[in-house]
Amino acid sequence: MDAQLIQLPGQASAMQEDWTRIQRVNLSRHAFGLAPFRIEDFGPGAGRPSGAHLAAVNDLLARFGTLIRSNLDQLGRPGRSPVPPKHVTRLKDRGQQVVEAAERIWDHYYMLFSQRQTKLGLRLQATDRIALDCYQKIYTGLGRARSIPTPPPFSFMTSGGGPATWRRGIRVPHLGRLPNPFPIVQLPHHRLLNPWTLGAVAHEVGHNLQSDLGLWQAMPAELQRQIEARGISAGVAKIWARWHSELFSDLVGILFIGPAMAASLIDVMARSPERVTHFDPRGVHPPLLIRIPISLTLVSRLGFRKEARAMAAIWRRLYSRKLIRRLPPELGHAVRPATQAAIEALVYTKYRQFGDRSLSDVVSFGTREAAMTREAASRLAAGTDPGIVPERFLIGASRIAIERRLAPPGRIVTNFYNALERR
Repeated sequence: MDAQLIQLPGQASAMQEDWTRIQRVNLSRHAFGLAPFRIEDFGPGAGRPSGAHLAAVNDLLARFGTLIRSNLDQLGRPGRSPVPPKHVTRLKDRGQQVVEAAERIWDHYYMLFSQRQTKLGLRLQATDRIALDCYQKIYTGLGRARSIPTPPPFSFMTSGGGPATWRRGIRVPHLGRLPNPFPIVQLPHHRLLNPWTLGAVAHEVGHNLQSDLGLWQAMPAELQRQIEARGISAGVAKIWARWHSELFSDLVGILFIGPAMAASLIDVMARSPERVTHFDPRGVHPPLLIRIPISLTLVSRLGFRKEARAMAAIWRRLYSRKLIRRLPPELGHAVRPATQAAIEALVYTKYRQFGDRSLSDVVSFGTREAAMTREAASRLAAGTDPGIVPERFLIGASRIAIERRLAPPGRIVTNFYNALERR
């Protein structure tokens, strides 16, 4: 018997060839259905995705198109020798897997892009502009020029979860482990409803900046070194080093937005005593109980001691100092010196990736920025144009406006998004 081909009786053989031809047709039409995204697919509004975002996703989808065409070629063409039946089923199965993986990616990005055609579009566009402002501030403050990352961050709304991000280049399991082509900032709907809680944008952008600048290895190593230099055990230092990205993102958020970032963090992190003292020895998130005091330490060091003391007083009224005993003793005893080391390592240490500058040299928030934010708060409350203030300052401005009751919450929200829409 021919090992390469089992000959079927005439009619059955013809039916087999016809069935194989239909499989080629199906696969070809699947590939055609995954047409590249076009800018005109998403309406005329300013909130639609940029050409750069569409091109990045289309490049990702093109990889699947290549795999599908290769599969089609292996299934045979008219006039060629028939493919053995057992090979047809294997090729069909492989082709179907490729199509399904491509459809998952197409559906994911179609959902992201299509959100911009709803009433959420302008709010998502506003958060895009805040994220872009953060990127621009960092990259224009570096000690030496670096290649500009593109496309910029893209935000989308979700419900039933917290803020999150997918960094550029990270391999996402449900995207077939292909690299995500641009930073994605996930924001819960309730955050978009309350812009004074949108410090989450600065925090999630912080994760992406740390990654894009190549600091993912340098910072934890320096953090661990400085903590151990204060006489703290290597075991505790390794735990803090594992927290590096969450700490960096909180701290860079304060440098972007000012004390309002810490207030935003308190809004989100003031949870039950059980939640704030939860400690995962292998986790990347510090216990909430110590995360807020770390941020307030930087707020104070930037010169906002009054604001830091006021927020610390609120935190102490919510949570007794005795709760620190719920943490492992060695970890709890090291909090104060480790906090100082963390701020020194992440904010005030020079890195080659910053162009031999420190983070505080690249971006900072002082009395001048605070004055601009206060003025923007008054204008937001009045519904007038806040002027040329950086987009990120409008988060702090909305916070000041609601804290001082300068206008009803709904009016502050409307004016916040209207101001960013005009940019």
